[in-house]
Amino acid sequence: MAIAMRLAANMEIDMMRLRPIASLNTAENNIKTASVAVETERDRLATAGDI
Repeated sequence: MAIAMRLAANMEIDMMRLRPIASLNTAENNIKTASVAVETERDRLATAGDI
């Protein structure tokens, strides 16, 4: 039983370590998505002759 509890505790620690990495990946993906949206809008405006 002690081994199972220790394994569960170690798994929780590992998950806590991975959460910030997952958050950074999500933030990076959001930035990339926003960047593509800006490029798309810029292209649309250029095509329309607004810029």
